[in-house]
Amino acid sequence: MAVTERTLSFDHMWSASHLPAVKHSSSQTRLPKAMQQAGFEIKTVGETPLVFDRHGRPFAEAGVFCGPLASEAAHVVSASESYAPHRSEFAIDRSLVPSTERQRVAAYQSKMRLTATAEFEAAFMRQFAYLKKANFDHNLANTLHVYQHPEVKNLLEGLDFAGGAWVPPTFLSEVMSAVSEQSLMGLATIRPTSSDTLWIPTFLPNASSAYSSQMPITGGAGETPARPSPTLSGGLGFGLLEIPIKRFRTPPIPVSRDLLADAAFLLPYLRDRFVADLGTLISQWMLYGDGGILTNAQIPSSNLQGALGHALDNSSDDRWRQSVKAALPEQYRAKAVALMHGSLQAAYENETPGSSNRPIAVRHNDVAGDRFLFDEVPLLTSNLMPAVPTSTTQPVMIYGSLQAGMIVGSRADASMQVISESQSADFDAVDVIFVARLGAAVLVPDAFRIGLL
Repeated sequence: MAVTERTLSFDHMWSASHLPAVKHSSSQTRLPKAMQQAGFEIKTVGETPLVFDRHGRPFAEAGVFCGPLASEAAHVVSASESYAPHRSEFAIDRSLVPSTERQRVAAYQSKMRLTATAEFEAAFMRQFAYLKKANFDHNLANTLHVYQHPEVKNLLEGLDFAGGAWVPPTFLSEVMSAVSEQSLMGLATIRPTSSDTLWIPTFLPNASSAYSSQMPITGGAGETPARPSPTLSGGLGFGLLEIPIKRFRTPPIPVSRDLLADAAFLLPYLRDRFVADLGTLISQWMLYGDGGILTNAQIPSSNLQGALGHALDNSSDDRWRQSVKAALPEQYRAKAVALMHGSLQAAYENETPGSSNRPIAVRHNDVAGDRFLFDEVPLLTSNLMPAVPTSTTQPVMIYGSLQAGMIVGSRADASMQVISESQSADFDAVDVIFVARLGAAVLVPDAFRIGLL
């Protein structure tokens, strides 16, 4: 799949700290029947078996849904939990993983496998119909649901300690695949995890270098400066990038009695609302969160104008082409995009060209059909980027490859919470909240350039 092919450049490193949750044999790698019927399949990335959804998106580690439970296996490691104390070591005896951690992983596996059953999915889909029958009384709805369908107790067993019930993999994969298509998340490399922290092997930067992640270069390569040997003082070393997995909680979505009457269309409606909110939340985090692009001090930046103000001038076209576009190392240009607010695009189109006498043009890519080009590079505009003119010097443009430069960690245990009318501000409605578990951080600062204004 495309996702697998585009991440092989460092899969051999990633696999070192993301071993399968359990040792698999050929008889232990079968996914639950409901997941197989929904198009999920197991593929190996590097040396790590992962579950992919029907859209080709990495969904979870294979050991989450198949194989023996962690408490039953002699050698177990979850997606990175034992690497924090050993950041400089990649060869760790997995038999040293404490029994308490095995129990935690086993409990996680058990609940995730419960959500993958047909009975759990049926109970999840029916919950709103019973809420309507119970006249919005959530406790009564659960009682009626269990009484008429004893297997619905699975829904209650799948409760998230943070509130709400975990959603089945089929529903979550549809939500997250749509989020990937409608946000910056789809341009980054996605790595599933079952831990609260995702660890990614990376190169440690040389403090005196403008580049943060290149292997040592002796000179003559053109796009990169000369680099010292790792064996010398101040040279490169290996380390682990820490990516905390956060809870991304959507704003409450009100569901009226009238909407509940159309229960068949309710979940598709909620899915679309979840997608819009989660897409904004994760894109905002990728830009401004801890480890985000615009908060990473290692990413080189350059001013887009030569005056004292904070607006474009007739040197801005040359500055974009020379200090931003041409400054990005060649290996990242094939997948690079320019990200900016729509006002910056308009300002560039209306600015008088400088010494090159070549104005910045924005045109539709008639070959791809779904992308605009800014000075012949793919363009993305977002209201999350600062508008121009600005009042202070700040980043207004990002140019680079999110695929090569950014990692998004994803867990498969999202949850949905229904707040009944006794708790809601509107007594003619219930509120629905979706909580996803994601994390993101820049892996290769050298894959980006930032334009200031």
